[in-house]
Amino acid sequence: MNKILNLSVSVILCGILVFFASCKKDSESSEPIVSGQIKLENVTYDISVVSVQTIATGDESIAHISLISASVSGKIITVQLGCFYPSSGGISGTYNLQNDDNDVRYLDSWMSNYSVTEGTVSIEMYNNLQSGTATIKDNGNSNFDISFKIQPSAGSEIEGTYSGVVVKQSVAS
Repeated sequence: MNKILNLSVSVILCGILVFFASCKKDSESSEPIVSGQIKLENVTYDISVVSVQTIATGDESIAHISLISASVSGKIITVQLGCFYPSSGGISGTYNLQNDDNDVRYLDSWMSNYSVTEGTVSIEMYNNLQSGTATIKDNGNSNFDISFKIQPSAGSEIEGTYSGVVVKQSVAS
């Protein structure tokens, strides 16, 4: 229950961080700091912001990764990856769906999802993964390489890659 509460707090903090990260001064460069794409139903969406939140809960850590696309024809795609890993091992590695209790690095089937927002009203969320994998590499200085491919029980398969700077937050419980 504490993990769910901690994750909920992290999701709220992620929203706040994404809001502030999207704001910039007029004097700041307009050069993009992100490089990545999400592909859903043969349509490619450019990723506009990525956040990585890590929560240490003793021996196990949780990484909540949010990848948000720019709007294409009024659609916004948001991908959330819930990755569990040993606190002592670091976040870098390959994550698959948890097959048994002996898996120490895994992708959570309920915390990992994607949503499609059209305009300001219609939101569809797809979770309960049937299959999925994610590869994460922490390059240091808030720079990450992320790739993923997930298939929920309902909805289409979604995949993507990202390389660049992320909004990063670490929380210890």
